[in-house]
Amino acid sequence: MLHRPTKQLGLAVRVTVMEGDQVVASGTGRPDQQFTLTVPGVERWSPDNPRCYDVHVALLPSSEPYSPDEQR
Repeated sequence: MLHRPTKQLGLAVRVTVMEGDQVVASGTGRPDQQFTLTVPGVERWSPDNPRCYDVHVALLPSSEPYSPDEQR
């Protein structure tokens, strides 16, 4: 959640989790509300299995209004 929530309904936040060039999870939500993004088959990093994921977060214009309980 943003530290300074916005009341502008014209914004959306998109979170994308990547493993190399492959998208393993992606979700979109309101920037003023928390949402959960599940990464299927996630593997914890360890010295024996040094698996790393990149997380990309983007604040985007949104032309669609959100209902209060909507999650994408």
